[in-house]
Amino acid sequence: MKTALYTTVYPGVEPYLSAWSNSVKQQTDPMFDVWIGVDGLSTSQVHALIGKDLNATLVPGKPDDTPIQVRQRAILRIIDEYTCIVFTDSDDVLFPTRVEAAKKNLQHEDVHACSMKLMRHDGSDLHLTMPLSGKNAKVATLARTNVLGLSNTAWRTKKLKACLPVPSECVLMDWFLGTRAWIQGMKIHFDHEIHMWYRQHAENTAQLLPPFTEAKVIKATGLVMNHYRFVFNSEPQLPENVRDMLEKENLRITRFFNAIHESARTLSEYTDALNRLPVELAWWWFVAHPKLEEIWNP
Repeated sequence: MKTALYTTVYPGVEPYLSAWSNSVKQQTDPMFDVWIGVDGLSTSQVHALIGKDLNATLVPGKPDDTPIQVRQRAILRIIDEYTCIVFTDSDDVLFPTRVEAAKKNLQHEDVHACSMKLMRHDGSDLHLTMPLSGKNAKVATLARTNVLGLSNTAWRTKKLKACLPVPSECVLMDWFLGTRAWIQGMKIHFDHEIHMWYRQHAENTAQLLPPFTEAKVIKATGLVMNHYRFVFNSEPQLPENVRDMLEKENLRITRFFNAIHESARTLSEYTDALNRLPVELAWWWFVAHPKLEEIWNP
């Protein structure tokens, strides 16, 4: 099974690249090629940061590329040459078994997603696990939240190709791809075993842990609204049951968006209550939370 391991590097990730690179070099299954999309850094910088002993194919983005276009440019080069692709974030750390587990599961699945342990920006253990078992491991939960990241998934490339292209302004690329896989009925395997360390720091696109600010709630809501718009535009012929679930969530998000923009008090009360809720370890769980609906949809 010819395998590519892919990540993207960009300004701000430099402090974490050495740890990522070392974890890549410690894989129990070394039979894979490393590909790196380069966004806003020079190739010489990247080579210096990852070390001379990690052989990688670098794919620089063009000056006017969005972050999504940088990733897609590299992915398009990979999908026709490899059987599977293992996604990782360059600020995270792989368990030694990451590639081995992905390749094993992709022998009979289309998408493999592993559980992750959370760590602080300095690499210390938060003693929290983003588990892919139980309630949040049901495919239907992709209608409201995401657990299929570009940090913890691996794909059969022919199946990934069927989910492309990704719109150039689609910031939530991982959720978009996972949702399209679900819509198309692909076999998605949620692995309860942990194969990644997921780093929490101020620059995470998708915040998981409180405290949440009003500004973060507003920004995240806009991103989630755009996610549904991109999904509906990309999949005009949706299965009825899937369309019903997505339309229901899209309507909820739209109502929430209007409520927090029309009333500063509603936004403040929601954010305060949100920060008192138990944490749910799935991306975008904090947007329009159902338990707080009485605040924004009385």
